[in-house]
Amino acid sequence: MMRRFMRLVLVTIVCVSTTFYGCKKTFEYSPYSAETDKTYTELRTEKNLERIAAGKVETGRFKVAFLSDTHYFHDELSNAIDLINADNNIMFVVVCGDLSDQGMQKEYTYFYEQATRLNKPILTVIGNHDYLANAEDIYASMFGPNNYTLDYHGYRFIFFDNVFWEKNATPDFDWFNTQAASAVAENKKPILISHIPFFGDQYDSTSAAKHLDILRNNQVALSVHGHQHTYSYTDVGDGKCLVVPSIGKQSFCTVSFDAAVKDPVVTTVNFQ
Repeated sequence: MMRRFMRLVLVTIVCVSTTFYGCKKTFEYSPYSAETDKTYTELRTEKNLERIAAGKVETGRFKVAFLSDTHYFHDELSNAIDLINADNNIMFVVVCGDLSDQGMQKEYTYFYEQATRLNKPILTVIGNHDYLANAEDIYASMFGPNNYTLDYHGYRFIFFDNVFWEKNATPDFDWFNTQAASAVAENKKPILISHIPFFGDQYDSTSAAKHLDILRNNQVALSVHGHQHTYSYTDVGDGKCLVVPSIGKQSFCTVSFDAAVKDPVVTTVNFQ
């Protein structure tokens, strides 16, 4: 009886070992893993900055599509990308943060699969949900730096990480101010892109005042944000503040820029 029992134990061990080690990918790693497939490089910021620089705008006028808070709205993101691909006037796409919901690798994989269908360059800014779990590491691997700029046809687009709580740190307002001030010195119009607007929940009165001072002192023409999930378009000093709705609202915004014109033209695109 004992011999038969031991034989059964050995057979069970062999079967379990074969299942786990004899087959590739028989189980999935933790969804909180930060290991990213090295082939996920098409959304890297430096690569897309090069693609934008290689594009030509004959008149100095150009249009940009702004999406935000894609979270788990994969069908809505897919529909938006179809519309953007069909608009030949859009030069590039900007996603204003919260590419994930829980900061899981699988969420970024879904986003990647959709975003790489774009026939235009894409740039992103980090959102507060992109700091959850190991998302900061995944974001850095798939997209690149949190703070960077793009000089394009009379404008400087300033991509600014302004997350407070999930990062547990104060944003680098000095960097933002330096980039905006140097743009003005070079006769370029500053455009701010960050996830959270200055009136968002993570700003206290001191940080909001600092943010507003930079906008006003440097005559930032337009600041673009997400985070609120609803659309708004308001005056801020001599410029404008656009909050892009969540893609879950089945809408996104396009902005038409012309350095010879004071205010960019904002259009909301609704879809089903």
